[in-house]
Amino acid sequence: MPQQPAFKTPHEAMKFIQDCLARKDMTGLFSAFTQQPGDLWRDSIFQDLREIQNTETLQHVFLEHTRLTAFPKHETALHLGGHDSHTHYLHIDLVKTPFGWVLESIIKGH
Repeated sequence: MPQQPAFKTPHEAMKFIQDCLARKDMTGLFSAFTQQPGDLWRDSIFQDLREIQNTETLQHVFLEHTRLTAFPKHETALHLGGHDSHTHYLHIDLVKTPFGWVLESIIKGH
């Protein structure tokens, strides 16, 4: 399994997801997460991310209209997304490691 990518900024994390979407690389995307979504959710999550990217971009939706430019200095987790149709009910969690911030989980809520 490839090494989990680490990111210095939230924008880098969104760019990684965008690149996976552009390559239609579902396996590469989900293998980057520490906690992978269940098989039943993968297609739906991937499609939702593509729809967000095609209409407003991931940065606009998940990074507060691109205002979120840095990871929190005194926190070890960053929770992106929410319980609304704008985010397609997707929640993306990143956690701080000694190597940088990594994608921990992506889930679809209600």
